[in-house]
Amino acid sequence: MLIAHATEHFDETDSSFIHAIGLAAAHRTSAEVVTLHITQGLPEAAPAPRAASLLERWKAPPALSVSQRVHECAGHDDIADELIAACGSLRPDLVIMSTHARTGLLRVLAGSVAEAVARNLQVPALLLPVRGRGFIDAESGSLDLTRLLVLGGSESDAQRGIDAAAWLVHVAGRNSAELMVLHVGSGTHAPAPRAPEGMQIRSERRLGELDQVAAAVTEDWQPALLVMVSHGHDELRDVLWSSHTERVLHAAARPLLWVPATWKP
Repeated sequence: MLIAHATEHFDETDSSFIHAIGLAAAHRTSAEVVTLHITQGLPEAAPAPRAASLLERWKAPPALSVSQRVHECAGHDDIADELIAACGSLRPDLVIMSTHARTGLLRVLAGSVAEAVARNLQVPALLLPVRGRGFIDAESGSLDLTRLLVLGGSESDAQRGIDAAAWLVHVAGRNSAELMVLHVGSGTHAPAPRAPEGMQIRSERRLGELDQVAAAVTEDWQPALLVMVSHGHDELRDVLWSSHTERVLHAAARPLLWVPATWKP
């Protein structure tokens, strides 16, 4: 299991680093974490990742491979493009990034590096809102993935989201979880999904705007993680669908697992 922790500004207290180390430590077999540190201009003397203090505090086995790759990004180059290229050469199983979950004018002017990277990956990306709540406690290392909310689109998207949610639960060394598949929009019924082993699933259909409905359900049901499926940056339906992602992250203030439609567990 290879986990890439992608960051522009390395900080060992960052939620994305904590989740990368926490998932790798919880994995049943060997796992490796590689921090992709992007610099602008001249290469910086970036500090080496320090997982040892986290693992010691969590009383977790210290035998975990953690390394760092520094990529220089020239002033005219795009940080997202550099991260996409770095992930392409590394070929991780999972990419973890923090995001400021910008909305409104900030999103238009600055965009989202994390979303741009996620939409161009062939593997799932775990996006962690900077001002949101994670599912790994930084002090104890305890991991909570008991409830996951899958934002379903088509029937096939909903099933892929379920499979991805179950995959992450198993990556985290857990055997079971409760999943809710949320379909937002009109329809006669919510499709009946196939439940992976150990997963309890229920489906709901709600009317309204995706981000508002997702935030309301998150407030009521308190899932630890949201899951969405992406069809890639070239499809109009994905542009429309993924335009909600940062608003969902901002409104729900929960980690979100972004899953390519072509990905298979």
